[in-house]
Amino acid sequence: MPIYHEVAQVIQSIFSKETDELAKKTGFIKRKRKITGSSFIKTLIFGWMQNKSC
Repeated sequence: MPIYHEVAQVIQSIFSKETDELAKKTGFIKRKRKITGSSFIKTLIFGWMQNKSC
């Protein structure tokens, strides 16, 4: 299996409902809001990608 296939699977799991459930379980999200656990992770990752020194 090529490495990019494995990376794609990991990224999909990060951006899925699993992340939203984990955010609720850990207390990051306590009530329904516009931001979700997965949208927070997406913001962090794509924000870091914009910064070339990261």
